[in-house]
Amino acid sequence: MNELWRILRPGAAAELVAPYYTSVRAVQDPTHKRFVSEPLFWYFDREWREANRLGHYPMTCDFTVERVELTVDPAFARLSPRAFEEAKRHQWNVVEDIFVTLRKPRVIALPRASD
Repeated sequence: MNELWRILRPGAAAELVAPYYTSVRAVQDPTHKRFVSEPLFWYFDREWREANRLGHYPMTCDFTVERVELTVDPAFARLSPRAFEEAKRHQWNVVEDIFVTLRKPRVIALPRASD
């Protein structure tokens, strides 16, 4: 993510798609190295890292999460929001993919003296 941050122009966006962490496609492919869920992207926001005392993490990126969308298996699409959240947390293949848009701000905050 640091490299993506480095090469993006200020104001540019990156659109990412990955199998959701509870999709069998996330675990069946031996080239996949980690599971992807919504909270993963918080770590790429400098303010969130600092608020959670994670400033020691080796990250320089500071993205804004603009969009998070999930591709849902049609069998679960008509559930109530509460039932859907319950199914999403406890069952496999409810969500197939996660789509995320990260934006590099037009004005880049300078690192603090402690960085």
